[in-house]
Amino acid sequence: VAVAGIGFFVAMGDGLSPGGSTDGEVPPAAASATGSPAAGATESTPEASPAADGTQEVAAVVGGGSGETGSAEAATTSAKTEPPEPRPRRVSASDRIRIIGLLSNAGLALEENRLMSPAGDNAFDRYRRVLELDPRNAKARDGLRAVADRYRSLAEAADARGDAEQARDFAARARRADGAAQ
Repeated sequence: VAVAGIGFFVAMGDGLSPGGSTDGEVPPAAASATGSPAAGATESTPEASPAADGTQEVAAVVGGGSGETGSAEAATTSAKTEPPEPRPRRVSASDRIRIIGLLSNAGLALEENRLMSPAGDNAFDRYRRVLELDPRNAKARDGLRAVADRYRSLAEAADARGDAEQARDFAARARRADGAAQ
């Protein structure tokens, strides 16, 4: 019977059962309560080692002993700990108000086909400003994808007309808007 102690050790036998040792050895339960390991048991502290993927692997080596034979068994436990993710900046109340205005104006610019011009007064710039304030804003990402879709449609129409140069320009703008949506 294996009994786990508080101090990262395992001892075999309970010192009380017919198969266990009763020759004055401290029972494992008592040993863990007193903080001293039972005879033949090994106590160790967890060790951390860097893993190849950048996480840390924490391992505790656990030793044990049998009350009658004194033979030791070892077990290793390990767990990976991930470094904490950086917390995104919290959006303030004034930022939320700005975001509402920017999303509204970006939607109007999109309806009016002011996709990337005039500078500062277009859907693309406003959606990007929203993402500067709130990088996780789904409406701004969706808006940038809509700008990219509109440019893809314009590129197809230009290509159908035979205007290859304008089709390339619209396709490049679509890629730029897609990249900003990521």
